[in-house]
Amino acid sequence: MPSRRIVSLILPVYIDLILNTAGSEVQNFPFETCQTETINQVHHEEFYPLTSYTKPGGLMEIKVRFRGVADGGIALSQNENMSLPHYLLAFGSYNNQRSEVRKSSGGTSFERTIPFNTPGIMSQYQFRGFIIRYNSKAGTISASSEGNEMPLMFWKDPNPLNVTHYSFSTWTNRIVLVAFNCKNRTSKGNFSERNFWEIMLLDRRLEFTLKVLCITASIFARTWSSKITIFEDEDIDFDSRQEVRSTVKRMKFNQDTCQLDRVNGSAFGPFYAIEPFRKNTGLIELVVRFKGPSDGHVMLSINANASAPFYVIILGSLNNTQSEIRKSFKSPVYKLYTKGIMSVDMFRGFLIRYNENAGELWVLSEGSEMPLLHWKDTEPIPVNFFSFSSFYQKEIQVAFNCRSWDKHELLLPTKTTVTLLSSLGTTSLAKH
Repeated sequence: MPSRRIVSLILPVYIDLILNTAGSEVQNFPFETCQTETINQVHHEEFYPLTSYTKPGGLMEIKVRFRGVADGGIALSQNENMSLPHYLLAFGSYNNQRSEVRKSSGGTSFERTIPFNTPGIMSQYQFRGFIIRYNSKAGTISASSEGNEMPLMFWKDPNPLNVTHYSFSTWTNRIVLVAFNCKNRTSKGNFSERNFWEIMLLDRRLEFTLKVLCITASIFARTWSSKITIFEDEDIDFDSRQEVRSTVKRMKFNQDTCQLDRVNGSAFGPFYAIEPFRKNTGLIELVVRFKGPSDGHVMLSINANASAPFYVIILGSLNNTQSEIRKSFKSPVYKLYTKGIMSVDMFRGFLIRYNENAGELWVLSEGSEMPLLHWKDTEPIPVNFFSFSSFYQKEIQVAFNCRSWDKHELLLPTKTTVTLLSSLGTTSLAKH
């Protein structure tokens, strides 16, 4: 019983540290709350002043945390655009193999690039923190890993710039989350610093983050099942028993029961009301799970038919190699290489988020806060209905409208949970 109490106290706090990311305005870390931004392009859009990070003597120090597969970039500029000479620090360029300090004469061209070998510096599973220091008088610029004073990158500019703003970027077809502008806060649960860092040390093993995500949604007040999806190497057991209630066929998963439907061909229908999935803030969150060889399509529409305008999310097109966001039936507004995203052997879950006020649309693997697809519509449409389809001569299954069937259950009875409990030395909890 004591071990159960320790896990139930510590895990909710830790989960709070790692899950509240994409599409959020803040991100909680131990002792800090940081502003967040989702970056998906090379161009710099939002610029932030460096005033509060500048110390006497011309020394500027700023902390940022990146999360993504590669290519986290921060620019230090002399104005609120990139027209004047500026610096760019690139973390995890060349497929997460090296990092660089670059100096531009203005625009997109760089007159100097100083490379450093840093394989694996970025991570899609956790935020990686960096301290960037710049001395405008000495012309020195450096970047260190958070908690380590040894620089990863260092360069002395013989002609230093008077930088006043910073901004973020990534590379083509990349999505990166960045946390910055961090403020101290009182940590939840009144844990000591030793307690927190013991947890963070466990997180040094990347597998730990994935395993913690198997804790039930009820612990951290979510309404959707939090199981990590790994496209071509997944080890999560779903209960495939099916139930029939009234005329609606349902499927029971580990944590919830969902409405089940078979979809044939490319025609959308029937249409379902989106209202039950709309929050007071205008944010829509819809969980769907597909099972099939390819082409799981979701339409978000104004009316209960396929009349434009509407959004279409396509998962696993082109023989299960690509995913897309389309507005109406035009060319994709965003697409990404996602080989193996659909499966004929198991359901793959996805969380669709749409902010009607901001016009932002995200698609995430269920249980992950790293967006697969993200697009901001400058002319957003109101969404009232959703529907499903596939492609010509394709048949898939879709599970949706999911409801928790045991709100009091503590842990998911999966192989992954047993592995997690073993790593914590509390295997007896697996029998709960």
